[in-house]
Amino acid sequence: MRWFKKEKTIIEFSCKEWAIRKYAPVMPASSFMPQAYKDIPAGTICPFDPFHKASLLSIKLCPALNQYQSAGYVIPAWADMEITFDDNGGYSVNVSNPDYPALSHNEEQYPGLLENRFKFRTTLKFLSPWSVKTAPGYSLMWLPMFFHDVNYQAVPAILDSDILPNEMPINMMFFERKTTFIKMGDPLVHIIPFKRIDVTGISREYNDADRKRWKSLHGLRLLTKISWRPFIKNKLKFTLDRKDTELE
Repeated sequence: MRWFKKEKTIIEFSCKEWAIRKYAPVMPASSFMPQAYKDIPAGTICPFDPFHKASLLSIKLCPALNQYQSAGYVIPAWADMEITFDDNGGYSVNVSNPDYPALSHNEEQYPGLLENRFKFRTTLKFLSPWSVKTAPGYSLMWLPMFFHDVNYQAVPAILDSDILPNEMPINMMFFERKTTFIKMGDPLVHIIPFKRIDVTGISREYNDADRKRWKSLHGLRLLTKISWRPFIKNKLKFTLDRKDTELE
């Protein structure tokens, strides 16, 4: 019967290390909402003030940001990592699990790029214990943990993970040359799977149909006391079935 049809698995994360699967697991991105974001008050909103003349709204009420932060999955640090720097321009990387060291991409591979943002000009390439593959026709968008206030970020990329080898290292860049400690379980990279389709676009003049659409949708804000937020997004579900985490 159709309503009992099992949903197709789109993405698989596999790791041979039981300890990592158990205690530093890949999880849906909603599990890694930064505490500072959670602590932001929604605002002082009068539910029957649709134009918010007497209200203070915070970023926490933005449906687009909430949807972004809960989309996809996060690979966290699988071990403790410490990056230190010396006065002579050198650096060292210590990882508590020596099976997964860090390699590097030197500055010569991207000369002149991002010089004002990243003071440490070597990209560290952390060898990940996680293999990732997707269903045919699906790719992965790799993104930094944008709202986490740390000294590092993953290099964004798009990978055709149904074609490429499953082993995918995580490239990290560092803003400042200062000792940085990444704890086991800290989020490293935000991964959003998407279906590959060709996209055709057009650029044209804003017309009466556009104005009518805007006016129609804008009327949603007066329907309920919580304004239009429930009507302007389709919430996607990103779940993960964690297998092989219990020992016999």
